[in-house]
Order: sequence, then structure tokens, then C-alpha cells
Amino acid sequence: MKPWYELIRPKQDIVDGTGLDIGAFAVQLDLVAKGDTATPAIYLDPEQFYANTVLTAGMVEITKQVKDRLSGKAGEGSVINLNTSFGGGKTHTLVHLYHLFNAGEDARPWIRSGTLDDLDSRIGSDPIPTARVITWVG
Repeated sequence: MKPWYELIRPKQDIVDGTGLDIGAFAVQLDLVAKGDTATPAIYLDPEQFYANTVLTAGMVEITKQVKDRLSGKAGEGSVINLNTSFGGGKTHTLVHLYHLFNAGEDARPWIRSGTLDDLDSRIGSDPIPTARVITWVG
């Protein structure tokens, strides 16, 4: 297996070591939902979020489960356990779900076309449901 750095190229600011704010990697979902302006714009603004996000296979699978549930399709349970270590993508996945289902079909232009094709092939090309999203800190 090839090392990751031979398979993908990080964004130029990562390569150059410029403009990297390590604090931007810590985000609180409830503050995103509140629109708290202290939250880094890369998480707060859906267009910026999706411009800097590649949906992993795991994120797409969780998106399918949530979409099916919101669409009234039976099958998976209504609780999804996100179990990774620190930095494993739990909150990033939740921010994705928040932006996607908070906006519904309006989210399509934000998602990269190749990623959207992958997402459509998994969740179906029928309309993305809109949901009223709540968050809580527990």
C-alpha cells in the first residue's frame, strides 16, 4: 500500500505551512448551529466547509442512514454510534449532517461534483430532506 502522501496532495497552505490555524480543527457543533461568530468560518459557512471537506466512505454511509431515517424508510435504528479516538472525524461528520439536512436540496451546490456523484449513488438522487436540527451539550 502506498503512503497517503503519494496518493493525495494536501491543500497548498498545508504544504507551505502558512495560514494554518490549529485552533480551526477544534469545533463545537452547538456553536455551529447557533451561528456563533467565534466559530471558525470554515465550519460556520457551509460553502467553505464543503470546499474543504472530502466525504469519506464512512461519512457517506452515515449520511445514507440519516437520509433514510428522515425519509421514513425503515431499516437502520435511529441511533448511530460514532466511536473514534480524538481527531477521528466525529464532530466533522456531525457538522456535515447539520449543514446537509438543515439546508436539504439547497446544499447540492456546496458539495463538490465528484463527491456529490458518490453521495447520490449511495443515498439516491431523490431530494435531500430538510430537517429541523437540534444540538445539545451533554
